[in-house]
Amino acid sequence: MTVSIGHTAATAEQIKEAVASGARMSTHFGNGAHLMLPRHPNYLWEQLAQDELYSCLIADGFHLPDQVLKVVLKVKGEKAMLVSDAVYLSGMPPGEYTTHIGGRVVLTPQGRLHLAEQEKILAGSAQMLLWGIEQLAGRGIASLADAWDMASVRPAGFMRLPAAAGLSAGAPADIALFRRDGGKLRIERTCKAGEIVYRDDSGKGDR
Repeated sequence: MTVSIGHTAATAEQIKEAVASGARMSTHFGNGAHLMLPRHPNYLWEQLAQDELYSCLIADGFHLPDQVLKVVLKVKGEKAMLVSDAVYLSGMPPGEYTTHIGGRVVLTPQGRLHLAEQEKILAGSAQMLLWGIEQLAGRGIASLADAWDMASVRPAGFMRLPAAAGLSAGAPADIALFRRDGGKLRIERTCKAGEIVYRDDSGKGDR
């Protein structure tokens, strides 16, 4: 069981107490926060200051500005991870949809998902982790290798899973083969325990 701090209004003292009691992560760091906060202390500074806390970041280009992503990566280093916050509308064409939680939402051609009646309020994300990797690498916030690790071996290590060993000898053969096409990443093959479970048969990945 993992205790994570997310969408919180906790005081700095409460966050310190939570970490001392075993909290290990910040979910959706920087999101679900008040529009106005005390300059300091506040719950964002305190979560960054707690060395024991990992930070999960939604790097879809809409939830957090580049400046925040850069600061968190500099402060947290290997303890920065990616999370998608993707809802079931991921992969759908742009348009207006009705959801069972947020009511009417709009998915823009740019890939941003927001409430229909309040454009400034996001309704989750419509992008998967690959998009977040592309954003971090494409904007120069992280190298492609680091961005990929943030979505793969780092979370696996946090959860103490064998996949944390990556490509080392004896590790599970959980592998993704992709091609870089400009700023986009195209998955060509994925393997689980050495067996191909996905293959791009569109012809776009043919050599």
